[in-house]
Amino acid sequence: MNKIVNPIQMQQNDDKTYTLYYFDKVAGHVAPITAKKSAHKYRAVSVHGHLQYCYTLGEARKWLIGMYH
Repeated sequence: MNKIVNPIQMQQNDDKTYTLYYFDKVAGHVAPITAKKSAHKYRAVSVHGHLQYCYTLGEARKWLIGMYH
């Protein structure tokens, strides 16, 4: 049987940030927000330079895939 591989992969980097890959190409980056005044927990940046603040890592992942074109 062939193993089904998800085309969306998220890898945690040594500096606690994440890189999102879509079909083995970089779709964007996610970093945790350390400021206490923000309700958002993550900052996502697409490969096209768009920025989004997100409450969860899953939300950041969905947004980055939506921005990838």
